[in-house]
Amino acid sequence: MSGSRSGDDWVRLRVLEEARDDVRALDRALQGVVADLVVELHRNPYRGDPLEEAAPFPILAECRRIRFDEANWSQKPRYRLIYRNEPHDGSPHEVVVLAVGRREKLIAYVRAAGRVGEEIRQRGRGRPA
Repeated sequence: MSGSRSGDDWVRLRVLEEARDDVRALDRALQGVVADLVVELHRNPYRGDPLEEAAPFPILAECRRIRFDEANWSQKPRYRLIYRNEPHDGSPHEVVVLAVGRREKLIAYVRAAGRVGEEIRQRGRGRPA
């Protein structure tokens, strides 16, 4: 499924507190880029590329990524925003931003994988995610 939603049909957005910390650690220019991406995700939860089997960590197979960088950067984008649509296999009601970070050393992916793993462990203990 692809494309954007029409009219006022916005998807609910949830940003994990740890992902908020990721954004706070970026410089102001990049924070602005992330803010614009988050607004875009409200209307188009399919904005990013699906990770699927190409995911560096299998636990992220149901997630998506957006590559981004500063407006004046002309090379391959250095940053990634990792998120998950819920549900991932239909018309999503919620977008969950899992992590934001550098592409280098898979930083964003490592963070996202750890957070998804923690969410799964919490559910296994009977705690709400």
